[in-house]
Amino acid sequence: MSDKINKELEEDLKNALNGLNDRHIDLPVKEHKKLWSEIKVPFSLKEGLSRYTKDELNNIRKYLQLKGVSNLRKGEIISLYQEKIPELLETVCLRFDEERFGLLVKIARKGGSIPAPDLEIEQILYLRATGFVYSGIFQGEKILSLPEELVAPVLKLNDSLQVRAIVKRNTEWIKLTRGLLYYYGT
Repeated sequence: MSDKINKELEEDLKNALNGLNDRHIDLPVKEHKKLWSEIKVPFSLKEGLSRYTKDELNNIRKYLQLKGVSNLRKGEIISLYQEKIPELLETVCLRFDEERFGLLVKIARKGGSIPAPDLEIEQILYLRATGFVYSGIFQGEKILSLPEELVAPVLKLNDSLQVRAIVKRNTEWIKLTRGLLYYYGT
């Protein structure tokens, strides 16, 4: 009797593992489709935000540190973000290092979109969570893009000596911190 139970249990475990493997394979495919769906360029901030799920909009809320937004409906959140994202652009850019800020400026200088550089998926998810950068496929090519409303303000920030000085300082602090962690550990 116990052999029969053991064989049934073993079969059930095999089926469960196979199901998990199938799910594990499906997740990257879904993630890829979400990051690289068709996108129309140029686009407005509202159009870009409308492409996001409520969870992705919630990630933007967390990144921008906005309070009292999670109870709103998707349309209300998008309307609020249309107002807040341009307002918070400078504040957020003052936390960037030269690499992130440079990528933002590069996109703006190219008219709002560039072919997607070879970035890790976590980097792309981070950029999308800012609410500034959107990923997609345009004319068969993977791109990173800014909404029309943010192109001119990003270029204006790049012209600011104060912003560029703070971004440079942030980069130096990051390098210093990495060096300290490398040589002295955590």
